[in-house]
Amino acid sequence: MYFLKKFYGITKTILEYNDYSKEAGIKYNEYPRATYIKEYITALRKYHFHDTGDKSPFNQSSKIGKDSIELYDKGENLAAFLYQIKQENPKVFYRIIKTIQSVIPHFLDFVLVPIEKNNIVLYWKDKYSNYNYDITDFSDGSIRFIALTVLFFATQSTKNYHY
Repeated sequence: MYFLKKFYGITKTILEYNDYSKEAGIKYNEYPRATYIKEYITALRKYHFHDTGDKSPFNQSSKIGKDSIELYDKGENLAAFLYQIKQENPKVFYRIIKTIQSVIPHFLDFVLVPIEKNNIVLYWKDKYSNYNYDITDFSDGSIRFIALTVLFFATQSTKNYHY
């Protein structure tokens, strides 16, 4: 059912609220606010940190340099990205560590040591042990929290991390 509504001095036809077949209708709306919202939503990046198993993207090695420019949408370059932040902006890296420690108290630090041919894998240290642990030794929720923390703090890092 359609009706007329006065909106910013413009009379237009819109759908009644109980007709969900057109959803928000923003896709076809050309008003300035709708155009702004479409452009804003289109510019957003989507991240999917769901796969945290043994063969998850977090377990993969990544190349320092090539894979450290921006965080990939599934987090497969988390180690190289963290390494770059640590090298270029230690204050932001320290904030990342402290934020993770506030939620995961036994976490001490990441072990970010390059391996063969500028590859790096993500390991971490526990406060109560001398062993280096693999990322899969965290719970699924902890891995996701770490990835989100890195993502949120990366915007505070150097000029290379614009989103």
